[in-house]
Amino acid sequence: MLTLNEYLEEQLKDPAFKREYDALEGWYQEQLARQDALARVEKPAASSAPHQPRKKQSAVPM
Repeated sequence: MLTLNEYLEEQLKDPAFKREYDALEGWYQEQLARQDALARVEKPAASSAPHQPRKKQSAVPM
């Protein structure tokens, strides 16, 4: 059974596959940068939000 890396190495020997794979590299790097930037923006906002404890429900005597 092939691992993903072994399969990719095998496929990259095909010039047509390698050309298409390499053509997507710029797009892939842009997506990684966008995700990284979003993670940096969202992380501080999420951690700085104050924790709101639940309110105790008062029992109403019958």
